[in-house]
Amino acid sequence: MALATTPSGEGGRVRHISFVPIGSHTAMAVVSASNGIIKTKLFRCEFVLTPEILRVFDKALNEAFAGVALHSVTTPSIQTAAAGFGELSLFMTAPLTAMKDACEQAAQVSVCHSGFERLMNLADQSPSGAHRLWMFLQNEHDLAAMLERLPQTPSVVIGSENRRTELQQCAVVSTHYAVGGSPAGVLAAVGPMRMDYARVMSILCGVADCAGGLIDELIEI
Repeated sequence: MALATTPSGEGGRVRHISFVPIGSHTAMAVVSASNGIIKTKLFRCEFVLTPEILRVFDKALNEAFAGVALHSVTTPSIQTAAAGFGELSLFMTAPLTAMKDACEQAAQVSVCHSGFERLMNLADQSPSGAHRLWMFLQNEHDLAAMLERLPQTPSVVIGSENRRTELQQCAVVSTHYAVGGSPAGVLAAVGPMRMDYARVMSILCGVADCAGGLIDELIEI
C-alpha cells in the first residue's frame, strides 16, 4: 500500500488568493500557500458576480492576507479584515468565509493512499488483525500522526518495531520529500514483512526527488 502526506501546513503562509467564476452567482476561492498546497472552496452570493467584482475581491483579500500564516486566518481575523473594508464588507461575507475555509484545509496534513485492497490480500494477518489494520488505515488522523513520527531519513520499520500494534504484522518503508530544501511530507509503503526492501526504498527515494522538485517548480511559477 502506497501512502503520501501533503506538505505540512506548519509555518505555511498565504501566497496568493484568486477567484474563479463558476456561474452568475457562484465562484471559487483559490488559495495558494507557500508550502505548495492549493486549496479551493466554492461560494455563492445573492448578487451577480461580474469579473469586475471578482477582481475587487482578489485585490482586497490579497492586500489583507497575502503573507499571513495559514493558521492565523480565523473567523476573528476575517471579521477584523471586514471591518477595514468599509462598505465593501457588505459584499464580502461569502468570499471571506470561503477563503478562510480554504486556508484551514491548506494548513491540515492530508493522506493519500493507493493499493489498500492489495495490502489486505497480502498482509500476514489473522481475521481480527486484518480488521484492526483496516480500521487503522481508514482513520486519516491516526495514520497522518503515525507517518509524521517516522524518521526524516529513509527508514524501514519491521513487525514489532512498529509503534502501532495494528502494523506489527507488516513492514513500513518510508522517506521524506523536501520542499525548498526542508522536509515537507512523507512517502511510505506498507506491506508484508517479506517485501523487497531495497527495491521499494529505491522507488520511494526516486518518487520523493520528483515530488519535491515538482512542488518547488509550482511555488516558483
